[in-house]
Amino acid sequence: MSQSNAQEILENTERDIFSIEQAKKFVDENEYPIDSAKDFTNQTKGCIDDRENDRRGSLPDIAIPGAGIGLIISSIAALTLLSERYGGGGIDLEKFVKSVENVIGTPTYHTDEKHEHDDLSCAGCGHCKGSLDNIDAYLLSEEQASFLKDAYLPSLKARGISPKIYSGEHDTKGVFVIDDMAIGLPATGFGGERAYRYHRAWHEQGLREIAEITYPIVNSSYPTVPLSVYGDILKEAAEKQLTNTVSRLASDKPKFIVKKDEEGVTIVSILSPETVPEMIA
Repeated sequence: MSQSNAQEILENTERDIFSIEQAKKFVDENEYPIDSAKDFTNQTKGCIDDRENDRRGSLPDIAIPGAGIGLIISSIAALTLLSERYGGGGIDLEKFVKSVENVIGTPTYHTDEKHEHDDLSCAGCGHCKGSLDNIDAYLLSEEQASFLKDAYLPSLKARGISPKIYSGEHDTKGVFVIDDMAIGLPATGFGGERAYRYHRAWHEQGLREIAEITYPIVNSSYPTVPLSVYGDILKEAAEKQLTNTVSRLASDKPKFIVKKDEEGVTIVSILSPETVPEMIA
């Protein structure tokens, strides 16, 4: 190791963030395979939260903002953008969300020990609670936020779908943006280091499938909007929400891209600061 690299690792350790060498070591020691042939619906979904502490074998396959609930929140936000740009609306939220569930499967979500008994069942999730506390920033109307808080989330408990409960404080040393559908990473490494993981490749796949499945409902209210435009709007809403969450929870943390090269070797590189706002490529 060169003297400059050693100094970088020392400085980053003192600042409690990953250097590029530490990030590569984390991936090398903790990477696990995901069955990329399994469809999106059947992939288990967890949040990007660094407090996810399951180990290999019981981990969610993919990590996306807010887990399954995050996809529902983004899908609803897309309706806000549609209404703003094309007028109209009147889409039945309950019917729309049921259609989204056909893609995501069981709508997973989480809270934490501090908020386990709060009325809001996702109060311990920075993405879910953040969206309901900052509805303008997350592109939600008051009606949509009320539907989520007062109707949809309570209905999950009534259906026997309870939040996973995380413990402890946030202690992430970096953010891994995973651009490969066959790579999985835990939030907690074998050495105890913690990180946010975001499966961008799987997130984009899920958004495409949601657009296709929900388009007949959207088309009935917005007949002039083609599927491609609706898909772009859904992606825009998800990107806006993700950027808000990362800015609040990990703005000072380094971001890394993880993917395999043509020979199947996992590559870790630094995400350029200029592209950080565009977390969804």
